[in-house]
Amino acid sequence: MNKIFSEKNITIGLLICCFLSLFLKNNINSICLVLLVVYSLINYFLIKKRKIVFTLNFRKEEIYFIIYFLIILVSVIYSENKDVAIKHIGRYIVFLVVPFSFIFLPALPDKHKFFIRKTYVYGMIILLTFLFLNAIKQNAEIGYSFIDFISSIFLSIFDSDVTVSGIEYWVFMYEGLTGIIDIQPIYISLFVNLGYVFLISLREKEEISNVRFWAISSFFLFFSVLLSSRMETIIFFVLLFLYLLIYSPKSKKEFFRNLFVCSISVFLMVLVVFSNPILKDRILSTIDTNYTSDYVSFANQNVRMEKWKNSLQVIEKSPIIGQGIGDYKDELIAQYKENNFLLGVENKYNSHNQYLDTMLQCGLFGLVVLLGLFFRGIINAYKKDLEKILLYLTFALSFITESMFDRHWGIVSFVFFICFSLKYTVDINNNK
Repeated sequence: MNKIFSEKNITIGLLICCFLSLFLKNNINSICLVLLVVYSLINYFLIKKRKIVFTLNFRKEEIYFIIYFLIILVSVIYSENKDVAIKHIGRYIVFLVVPFSFIFLPALPDKHKFFIRKTYVYGMIILLTFLFLNAIKQNAEIGYSFIDFISSIFLSIFDSDVTVSGIEYWVFMYEGLTGIIDIQPIYISLFVNLGYVFLISLREKEEISNVRFWAISSFFLFFSVLLSSRMETIIFFVLLFLYLLIYSPKSKKEFFRNLFVCSISVFLMVLVVFSNPILKDRILSTIDTNYTSDYVSFANQNVRMEKWKNSLQVIEKSPIIGQGIGDYKDELIAQYKENNFLLGVENKYNSHNQYLDTMLQCGLFGLVVLLGLFFRGIINAYKKDLEKILLYLTFALSFITESMFDRHWGIVSFVFFICFSLKYTVDINNNK
């Protein structure tokens, strides 16, 4: 019994719960995080009876999280709407408590670090499989047959007169796919990319076979396309290309083999995208900002450009300290009204860009700290830790098209994945 409830097993169990609960309701994940924080403190101070010894090492990225939280906290002072400001602080508290909890958590041997990563990857596979099976069920309830869809595709290859039928595309992609778990598809796409980073780490340490790596890679790519988050799909290919074309090849022969694999992957993605009216229209709307369609009316790129333009205009009014965490959203909505951006007023849009959101909230000070976190993290990991580089890259690119800190899934995954990788690194060295 003592072995079951050992320090090591409790730590592993809580970490896994925190990872997998990201797929569930926010309050479940919050409970798991609270349990992790409480356990880390109890284990460190009461069970092991250690004293507090703080050694501030500014090469550690954790300190940037804490500084960012303090800057947000200061912005409460010059926010006129204190109630809203305090409410937002409750979300940002993870920037403070999660890094400290990882400082106090015990070390783990490599096999358990790998076990946690594998559990997350396979948990992601189970979730995506569940979403797809649910989509098949919804498709059948509408009156369509998925079997008819597969057979019509097969027949259309040999007979151009046969039309593809038997499917309601919406239930298999974007919000139709993720609606049952009430999580926005962009965050599931983000979780897929983070799982792919873990998968690359596991492959580099030969914790999974090459065949399994390619099978899971194909599986993740398929769902990255279905989830239809354009930026996250781009990020997936960036991760794939960086690994296959820059990091992985040990010879020219292997490089050209990987180049062929990448080319086939792009070809298959294009084939899938342009055979699907929803995916095709979403991609075309990205290439042509004036492109209109029933499928892209809710996500036209002109709308995003309007958000960014209005955000920049608000930033110009207070570029150094921002508008304050309590007032920035009201100021942005007021700017929408001034520019007659009625869609933004009606839906109370944020800036859809975390860098702009940071500038709106706490100005240049916050942006410098956020960029400093990425810069310091990549510099520290350069030629030493591929996993950390890919994690930072995934979040840095995701921030371009999404206000990640405006959602529980975004802010928690950002802090938790990075702190986990810093604490429980798997030492994947790049000697090239």
